[in-house]
Order: sequence, then structure tokens, then C-alpha cells
Amino acid sequence: MTERALVNALSSGDWSKAERILRRATAKRSATAGDHYNLGKVLLEQDKAAAAIISFRKAIALKTDYQSAWFELGRAALRRRDYAVAEDAFSKAAALNPSDRDAKLNLARVAIRRGSWEAARVALDGAIGPEAAALRYRALAETRSPNAAPALAAMLADRAARPHGLRAMVRTSKGRIPLTSPRAV
Repeated sequence: MTERALVNALSSGDWSKAERILRRATAKRSATAGDHYNLGKVLLEQDKAAAAIISFRKAIALKTDYQSAWFELGRAALRRRDYAVAEDAFSKAAALNPSDRDAKLNLARVAIRRGSWEAARVALDGAIGPEAAALRYRALAETRSPNAAPALAAMLADRAARPHGLRAMVRTSKGRIPLTSPRAV
């Protein structure tokens, strides 16, 4: 009965009802890591990031290799602008599942915000796409790497990556905005 009520509440987007059901489930001694994880997800849907963090931590305490809980803990920490917790959580999520591109990209985003340039470069290793290229350029420029200029030129020459490259140039404190840009292709 409770499981069906929970499924109905979730599928209809009735987050407060789902929260009530999941709070009852997590109050039991038999509560699983999945129960705490689901409560955290429902709390995030309601913009209750602080409470969600508590739920995700409880899920992780029950199952330390719960990759999804680590990832969602990072998301909740980002909403609270707790970048240290977010960086740690995304780092653990990426370590638990090295093929999780979202965990690595989020780790790089947070590392960039914190000025952890080397951590950002490591997280971006093998990452593809315009956003990854822009973040990689930022990390290279901030550390005054000689590879920054070619990375920027490649982004500016690529029509899809150009907007990301321009934003990255403006946000980079040690980069240089070129007076000329490569011709559009």
C-alpha cells in the first residue's frame, strides 16, 4: 500500500506527499540507503537542499559506495554554494564510476570555482564537448600554460564552441583576450 502511494505521489509530482511517505520509511530502523536517497531526491525537488544533504549523507553512511548518492550530495551542496562539500562529493562520485562524465564535468566546474586548477584539469581528462573545452582552457590560462593559446584558438575556430570560448576568455583572470580571432568557418 505505501509503495503504491509513493509511486503515485512521485509520478504525479506530489512532492509533499512523497516526502511524508519517505520520512515515515526513513524513521524506521529497517530504513535502507535507497530510502534515504529517495527522500533526498524529493527534498531537492522542493528546494530543500540542506535537508537533502542530510538524507544523502545518511544514505552514504549506510552504503559508502553509493555513487548516485555522492553525485546528488554534490548537487545539493552546489545549491547551498558549499563548494568544498560539492567538490568532495563529485570527486567521490567520479572515483566510484570513472565513466560518469557528468560527475567529472561537475567536479571540474566546482574545481574552477574554487581555483583548484590542477583538479579541474585532471577531472577534464578525456572530456569532450564545448563546455569541457572552455573549462580546460580556463584551467590552462589560469596556470599560464603554453597550451592555453592553442586551446583558445581551437575553440574560437569551432562555431559550436565559440560562445563557450568567448565566455571563458572573459572569466579568465590571467588569460588574454586576443585582438583578432580566427575567421569563421
